[in-house]
Amino acid sequence: MNKNTREKRKSQVAFLFLFTFLIFSVGTISAQPPFIEDPVFLDGFEITFDPFSPLAQNQDHRFHFHIINTSNGVPIHSGISCDFHLQDDSGVQVLMLTNSTTEEGNVDYEFVVGGGNFSKLGNYGYTIQCNSSTQGGIEVVEFQITPSGQGGTENMVFIIFIILMFYGINLFGFFGRNETMTLLGGMALMFLGVYLVNNGIIIYRDNLTNYFAYVTIAWGFVSTIMASIALSEDL
Repeated sequence: MNKNTREKRKSQVAFLFLFTFLIFSVGTISAQPPFIEDPVFLDGFEITFDPFSPLAQNQDHRFHFHIINTSNGVPIHSGISCDFHLQDDSGVQVLMLTNSTTEEGNVDYEFVVGGGNFSKLGNYGYTIQCNSSTQGGIEVVEFQITPSGQGGTENMVFIIFIILMFYGINLFGFFGRNETMTLLGGMALMFLGVYLVNNGIIIYRDNLTNYFAYVTIAWGFVSTIMASIALSEDL
């Protein structure tokens, strides 16, 4: 192996190491949830709700809940007023709504929140406080806003695996002079880049993820064209 070949391989290894480091550095950003403490009452109203996944950024959402008398377990459908307070990822209240009736034909209460109130990514919280003339209840819930409505460590690991796999296929083919592998990897990178522009990387979508997505699309396009030209010359 001559000196030029060794130097070329060293530069390829350094490039792959640097790129892998940049991919994993995206996941080091984190946000602190708003400080919320859930009060407990021995007598009054119990507010129950169905669990839900992280919500998608800038999309409307309907918050359903039930009101139950804690002394006898009987659902309450009238005679109370409920306030809904929404806090963003900084703990700042961004919305307050009031509801004094249940949806017609249903036994649950509902608050409809416009997607504009979920413009920021991160950890949110909402407080529901319901009162009659003699009793009351309160419930505090935390939830997360992500670009696509997906979240969790498993999804983050999966998308990083896909990114590394697509880049690995493309770069392995490119430096190994395998035009077919380069072509397939480049096409996969273009599709991946479009997905990242629209959805971000699970819980992150900002200028950094958009820049990475555009670089992915550009490199996928360039490598695909180069591989296509090389294949046509071999015909």
